Amino acid sequence: MSFLSKNDKSQLVSMGAGMVQTLFNDFAEESRAKRQKALSDNHISKEEYDDLYNQMLEYQSYVENIFNDTELGSKFRETEEHCLTIIRIIALDLEHDYHEVIQNFNRFIDNDEFIESHKQAMLKREDRLDEEYQMALQDYELELAEHQSKGFWSKAFSSAPERPQRRE
Repeated sequence: MSFLSKNDKSQLVSMGAGMVQTLFNDFAEESRAKRQKALSDNHISKEEYDDLYNQMLEYQSYVENIFNDTELGSKFRETEEHCLTIIRIIALDLEHDYHEVIQNFNRFIDNDEFIESHKQAMLKREDRLDEEYQMALQDYELELAEHQSKGFWSKAFSSAPERPQRRE
């Protein structure tokens, strides 16, 4: 029996997500300050600092996406909630404190069926990326043909289209 209404639960979940986000932002700010100190002490170069900072921003965007936007398309809402909990544990490097949860997750995925279905999912992804790339190449070839058919002066004042890159 629950003493909290759906609205109260929703507010608690929202507050919890906000607290996690605040903790992550505090961590990011502290990390940024440490990097700035190392930079001012000449322990790292400006390029190393910029690279580390960009990596931190990329990681932060991944974590924010996980916390705010992830929809797994699960059949059951509870499955999605549990999976997101595991993702949070891994993303925030909390495995040592959630050893039992990680053990349970590993028990679930540590089998031939999961391994084979994962391989199949990766093959499907590769097919989708190939198809996406082929469509982008077709668009590129049309744009390139259009560019090449222009007169000398038109070409001189416009740039040729960039060849697309296949996503990895």
